[in-house]
Amino acid sequence: MTERDEAFEELKTGHGLLRELPGLRVWGVDDGALVLGEDATQFVFCSQGALVVRQTGAWPHVLTAGMYASVPGKCDVRPVGQDLSQGLVISRHGWLGMVVLGGPLEERGRLRYIDGCTDSLLVPTVQVLLDPVHRMMSTIRHNRARGTHAVVRMADIVRGMVAEGVPAREIQKRLGMEREEVTRLVNRAGMPSQVTKGRSGALNRAWVPGKG
Repeated sequence: MTERDEAFEELKTGHGLLRELPGLRVWGVDDGALVLGEDATQFVFCSQGALVVRQTGAWPHVLTAGMYASVPGKCDVRPVGQDLSQGLVISRHGWLGMVVLGGPLEERGRLRYIDGCTDSLLVPTVQVLLDPVHRMMSTIRHNRARGTHAVVRMADIVRGMVAEGVPAREIQKRLGMEREEVTRLVNRAGMPSQVTKGRSGALNRAWVPGKG
């Protein structure tokens, strides 16, 4: 058995709870309503026929074969025509995402190059467990790779990180910067503020040469 084979496990279809993992529950839908709790985000995929997703206080969503949805909080999922419809639900507990509807997936997709085995791929919603400063760092790295992060805005963010107590060495490492670049961004406030840094009061009057 190869390493890739070990990464995938066959899941038998059915109705109700199919598998329970830390923070996750996998459900099958093919026989009656499936009522899901309010402390999770539900990721729903319709594999055959049609499914109706009903969320508290919202209009029902109808998913046909190949469509998918993300629904935060309490909802119920039921097949339209129990002998013809099937689906899969993954509940991510302890996190409430946003409402997303998509699909249907292509019969022959263009994403096989990503993992080498699937023709079409559902890209999962990712929860980044980082503090605000490190989330900003992740955004900056992404934007710098695309070459779209403005210098002035970058200077504001870097000065904010320094104000939050992030060491310059960590900023260099996390953002892939040289020390000189970090210094220039921090000092972008302007020369007068740097000259008066650590002093009290206004600048002295300039010396004016006399007429000879």
